Amino acid sequence: MSSDRTNETTDSKTWSTLAAKAALRGWQLWRSDAADGPQRFFLARWGNVRVLADLGEVERVLEQMGVA
Repeated sequence: MSSDRTNETTDSKTWSTLAAKAALRGWQLWRSDAADGPQRFFLARWGNVRVLADLGEVERVLEQMGVA
């Protein structure tokens, strides 16, 4: 398995886990399409949206909120 494929699989699992944890606590988590430019992640609740740069930042914010 190539390094890129391994990273892609890890990112996919991390993404799925974070999205599920956020949903269980009432948060919406979605991401932009990488084909449209730099990928961004969006975390929303009660009409407030945070734009996050990468999965690491998503994980840090969710930990600060007590979600992850």
